[in-house]
Amino acid sequence: MSQHARIANLIEMLATQPRHEQPKKRAETLAKLAMEYAYAGLPREGLAAVKEALALAHLHNLVFERAEALSAAAMCHHVRVDHIMSITSGFDAYQAFASLNEYGRMGHQLITLAASCRDLQAHDLAVAALLGCLKIAARIHDKLLEARTRNVLALTYTDCQRFDDAEREFIASRQCLLDINEVVHVPKVTANIGVLFHRRAEVAANAGDTALARALWITAIERTREGLQAALKDNNKFETSDKTASIGQYYFFLNDFATARLLVAQSLEMARELKHARLIVDGELWLGKIALGESELLVAETHLKTAADRARHADLRSLQQAAHEQLAICYCALKRTESANAQAAIAAELRATFKHANQEAQRELRLMWRQHLSRHPLMVAADDTP
Repeated sequence: MSQHARIANLIEMLATQPRHEQPKKRAETLAKLAMEYAYAGLPREGLAAVKEALALAHLHNLVFERAEALSAAAMCHHVRVDHIMSITSGFDAYQAFASLNEYGRMGHQLITLAASCRDLQAHDLAVAALLGCLKIAARIHDKLLEARTRNVLALTYTDCQRFDDAEREFIASRQCLLDINEVVHVPKVTANIGVLFHRRAEVAANAGDTALARALWITAIERTREGLQAALKDNNKFETSDKTASIGQYYFFLNDFATARLLVAQSLEMARELKHARLIVDGELWLGKIALGESELLVAETHLKTAADRARHADLRSLQQAAHEQLAICYCALKRTESANAQAAIAAELRATFKHANQEAQRELRLMWRQHLSRHPLMVAADDTP
């Protein structure tokens, strides 16, 4: 069943569940719907379902259903790149599941927390959470939990340039999913192996080994295409758009601008159908980069200004920063020095603001970690220096 078919089925179920006659069942369905929306890259819709689920849980004292709704909220906020809200919701959900001895749910919640740790470069905490999660998965023989854990662990190792460890974890994660015929996460894990080869290519390129870098980017394309095929089979429009864009970006690094532009444009069209802010901004940004690569400066300016405006309205600060940085390059090439300096100044201000926000979020994360997880027997030691 496709992602959107699952969403449609849950919406149909809700239509048969009166708001107050079956509160437990309705709250459970709403939490499931919110999580499916998050996986489909539709966090706003997911948070609307969370709001109703939490209201029902509070009114009828539904402890487990409240925890499920908070877990879905954490995932929705993670998709929105709102780290503070994701971390706060995640810790609340983890504590609620722990009070019920729901080890499987605790494990899945740790994965979301670890993903936020990774985004904030708190890699020590991410690894600690994920190794603890693997202990839970082994204890309760949960293959899906193991697969998701190993996927995020591999991404964390990729960030740390522990590439061999990352590849081992990706392969193990994918095999777990195939063993249990779990199709929803297969595109993500398979395409993430492409991310690993992309990062390896970047390292090779920075070292001056252009031949190796090219070979690695070609491998990245091949792996990401495998993920794309899985997404198409599952009719997952978000993953299809996302992976199509990734392949286009890898062609950009190979200086095949025509193919890169075609694929990114296809991804952007799908993103517009989904009304997915991040994918739209990312598409406009990359079309601007590609146009810069082809010295089509006025075309680049149009795409980059659109990316900056959309990113600002969607509060996607890191993408807005990237758009202003590229606009500075574009205006410099157009010999519009004043405009280039203005764009560079905006980018620098955003970078400083973004860095400060991440530092604050990491401090909050480490404080919560010390309060709630540092003494948990499943957690390995981690540096807790603020």
